[in-house]
Amino acid sequence: MKNTFILLAITLFTFSFSSCSDDESTPEPTVDIRDQIVGTYTSVATILYLDGSPAESESGTIKIEKGTVTDKIIFFEDGEIIANGTVGGVVFDLEDMSKTEDGVLYESKGVDEYTLTDGTKYHGGYNKDTNEIIFNIDIYADGTRIAKIEYVLTKI
Repeated sequence: MKNTFILLAITLFTFSFSSCSDDESTPEPTVDIRDQIVGTYTSVATILYLDGSPAESESGTIKIEKGTVTDKIIFFEDGEIIANGTVGGVVFDLEDMSKTEDGVLYESKGVDEYTLTDGTKYHGGYNKDTNEIIFNIDIYADGTRIAKIEYVLTKI
C-alpha cells in the first residue's frame, strides 16, 4: 500500500424505523444506539487512487468504542485512534483529521455518500440488520485530493 495517511469514516447503508404508541402504555426507555454499534469488526478498505494507480484492498480489524461524550464513537486500528464519529441514531458524521508525515500534511474527510429521505446527508451509518458499517473518506496530501477509501466493516 502507498504510504498515505488512512483514516476512517462511516456511511449509512440502510435504515428504517417503526413505532407505535398507546396512550395507556409506559414509554420505552431511551436506547443508546452506540450499545449496538460498539464491538470488533472485520474491515475491508478499498483504496481508489486518483492518479490512475491500481486500486488496492486491505483487510483488517477495527474496534469501535463509546466516547466519553454522549453521542461520540471512537474507531481503533492496532490500538491507535484512526477516527472519531458523532452518532445521530444509526447514522453519523466523522471529524476531519490530519497528520504530518515526512513533511507532507495528510488529511482525511468523511464523504457525504448517503442521503436520508429528508435530504440530510451523513458520512456513515450502521445497518442493524446485517451488523455492518459502511463509509467513505477522501484523503488529501498538502491540500490535493489523492484517494478515496471505501470501508465495509462487519461485526464479529
